[in-house]
Amino acid sequence: MLPGDVDLYLFGEGRHMQLWRMLGAQVEPSGGVTFAVWAPNASSVGVVGDWNSWNADVTPLAPLGVSGIWAGHSVDAREGQCYKYRVLGRDGVTRLKADPMAGRAERPPATASIISGPSAFAW
Repeated sequence: MLPGDVDLYLFGEGRHMQLWRMLGAQVEPSGGVTFAVWAPNASSVGVVGDWNSWNADVTPLAPLGVSGIWAGHSVDAREGQCYKYRVLGRDGVTRLKADPMAGRAERPPATASIISGPSAFAW
């Protein structure tokens, strides 16, 4: 599910206490994966990964108002697949970035994030 109005409001105030449920790769019970990342200085953001042959044009993200958050959904993405965000900065430079909210990551020297479902750990 994409971040909603309450999420964006709390995020903007710096009071969102469960960012891991809003940002990153969220496996959806109905299928696919929702992606959201904070990239306030980006001109465009897409997700590249195993499901789209690492082509950001296939899975673009859209800005959510003026929050700096970019989000979107892919019906083809699945748990266990590797991904990165493809961020085009306002300086015209494209960068591939690992997900800072990822639940899993590849073992170094590889640097991709891995789509993972919700943790079963009870806090």
